[in-house]
Amino acid sequence: MIDMTREEIIGLLKENICQVKFTKKNGDLRNMVCTLRKEYLPGDLFDNLKEVDKEQTHSNVVCWDVEADGFRSFKVDSVIDLSMGGA
Repeated sequence: MIDMTREEIIGLLKENICQVKFTKKNGDLRNMVCTLRKEYLPGDLFDNLKEVDKEQTHSNVVCWDVEADGFRSFKVDSVIDLSMGGA
């Protein structure tokens, strides 16, 4: 597991494209290329980013999956690795 807070992860996602490796609820490993950078979100979705922020919980991060073109989420305590760079 990584030693980062939810706020630190969100800060990185707002500035970078990141590769996040985490364990899904069903136990499978998942590698996701994701971001919260404005230029990667469709305009109407970026305008509603405050709504996405409301969906965040103290243990959950909602982000844009660059490869799947959609919002996805992961639990902070399930993250195994997070690195900058991706797609």
